[in-house]
Amino acid sequence: MSNIKDIIDKYNLYSDVYTYKNNTRILDTKEGKVVIKEKKKDKNKIYNYLLSRKFNHFLLCNREYRDFEVYPYIEEVSVMKDAKAMDLIVMLSFLHVKTTFYKENNLDDIKKIYEDTLKEIDSLNKYYLDLQDSIERREYMSPSEYLLIRNISKVYKSLEFSRRTITLWYEEKVRQKSSRYVLLHGNVCLDHFLIGRDVQYFISWDKARFGMVIYDFLDFFKNEYLNVDTSRLYEIYQSRYKFTKEEELLFFAKITISWKITIDNTLDGCIKVYEWVEYLEKCNELISKQNQKYEKVTQTE
Repeated sequence: MSNIKDIIDKYNLYSDVYTYKNNTRILDTKEGKVVIKEKKKDKNKIYNYLLSRKFNHFLLCNREYRDFEVYPYIEEVSVMKDAKAMDLIVMLSFLHVKTTFYKENNLDDIKKIYEDTLKEIDSLNKYYLDLQDSIERREYMSPSEYLLIRNISKVYKSLEFSRRTITLWYEEKVRQKSSRYVLLHGNVCLDHFLIGRDVQYFISWDKARFGMVIYDFLDFFKNEYLNVDTSRLYEIYQSRYKFTKEEELLFFAKITISWKITIDNTLDGCIKVYEWVEYLEKCNELISKQNQKYEKVTQTE
């Protein structure tokens, strides 16, 4: 998108006062503050669908131009991250409840999810085996390399768990005739949820799509695992929108696939490895809690 000054001049928005907040362009006009956002795709179909499902917790643009949109600016209420995350999860479950529908299974689609997941697991497993071999051949390890090698077994266990779980999901899924779908926000995080004095909104719907329900909480977990108690928030979400057995299997299989760490022998590199280790531990914590609950239930039946 063009520089905000160019936009002001080109479209006669009549303001010399503008600020930036978390990469958001805020313009102070005589009608009040507005947000200038680059237009990435036509979201009217998404918004109309949400309104048809009685979900109105999103912002409509005030004005629309060829390459950008103007939205009202919401002054956020100051709340703790955990409190904001809880409100977000409640609203997310409401979005999913309101937009749920069922669709007949396509076996080719199910097989593709299964095979793509296995390929991702194999690729990541090979990457870390090669990386481990490369590091262990060196006479001296950097702090980030040492931290990774100390924790390398966690990624292998995580990937093996994912492999077993996606296989269980596939065996379960091919026996079913339909699947549950929702409208996914597509990029759920604290920055994309606004709490005003009397309103709560999801913003940034550019990646919204219809799909299996597990992907929104998966995004939230990956975006916010360092900031909030994701295990507790998962329980809150499940109390309001319970995953089916196969949905939980798919969620567990996907969440235990991390990402490729590139070794950077700096302080930032150490921090990245630490965050990677923390992610694996948070995954294990969440799954262990859920499995313990399942075992208790089966023991009492």
